[in-house]
Amino acid sequence: MDRALLISSLQAAEEQIATGERQIARHSDLISTLQRAGHDTTSAIALLRELKETQIQHVAERDRLRDELAVLGAAQLGNRRRTRRTPYGRR
Repeated sequence: MDRALLISSLQAAEEQIATGERQIARHSDLISTLQRAGHDTTSAIALLRELKETQIQHVAERDRLRDELAVLGAAQLGNRRRTRRTPYGRR
C-alpha cells in the first residue's frame, strides 16, 4: 500500500474509533436509564458487547496501519541513507 493510501486509511480508522467511542458511551448511558426505569436490558447489553468487540477490531486495524506506515517510513529513510553524495556525484 502506498503512503497516501495508508494515511487516508489511518484517518478513516481514527474517525471510526472516535465514532465508536461516542456510540459506546451513548449506549451505556441508555442502558443505565433503562435499568433505573426497571426495563429489561438483556438485548441492550448484548448490543453494547458487540459495539465493544467491533471497537476492538477498529483499534487493531488502526494499530496495524500505524505499524505499516512506520515500516514504510523506515524503509524510505533507509533508502535515502544508502544514497550518498560524493564530490563526484551520488553513490
